[in-house]
Amino acid sequence: MKIRIKTIFSVLLLLAVFTINAQVSIAPKIGLSYSKLGGDFTNSKFMPGAFFGGMFNFPIHELFSFQSGLLLSGKGTTLHYSEEDEDEILISYLEMPLNNILTIQAGSGLIQLFAGPYIGFALNGKYRYLEDENNMVEKLRIGNSTSDEIKPMDAGFNFGTGYLFEGLEVQLAYSRAFLNISNAPNEKLIHNVITISMAYFFTFNNRRSQNRWYKTN
Repeated sequence: MKIRIKTIFSVLLLLAVFTINAQVSIAPKIGLSYSKLGGDFTNSKFMPGAFFGGMFNFPIHELFSFQSGLLLSGKGTTLHYSEEDEDEILISYLEMPLNNILTIQAGSGLIQLFAGPYIGFALNGKYRYLEDENNMVEKLRIGNSTSDEIKPMDAGFNFGTGYLFEGLEVQLAYSRAFLNISNAPNEKLIHNVITISMAYFFTFNNRRSQNRWYKTN
């Protein structure tokens, strides 16, 4: 836990330094997700979820930007046993995307093509028995020992496309983890997530950006 807190604090400090020293825009971000645990689960299905947080955009060039931030994200999967029997695994993450974005002028807005890695830290997890009486829930233990079910760290790669108009950004993305989150011997569980999101960018600088990444006053 101490390592996670130090990592989060370091990221926030770095983003604050960039904000002070560069023409940086900031945005609240919300979105919906469809996630699935692949790997050794053969009966897993996509389940709906949601995420929210804040993003920073760092202009590099008229055509390129770097985007990062912190998101609270829900991931997991539905386990299908029969038409009358399904369970759910739900894991909450504090996640940091690190996206490189190419922008292309399209009418009065910008088309985005983006890709980059992400890292996430598990905050809590639970297993829900959907067809059992009272939807019984069991807490999943998070840690690196064999007595824990879920590893604390997740990491992977995401890519997608979007559209930006007058500060309003809409994105569609797919992400796939390359870390196994299971502590069970000889078991592999990998996150697969489809997301659609919306963000609205503001800037602390009164100068108007040439690539119109954000809304100015």
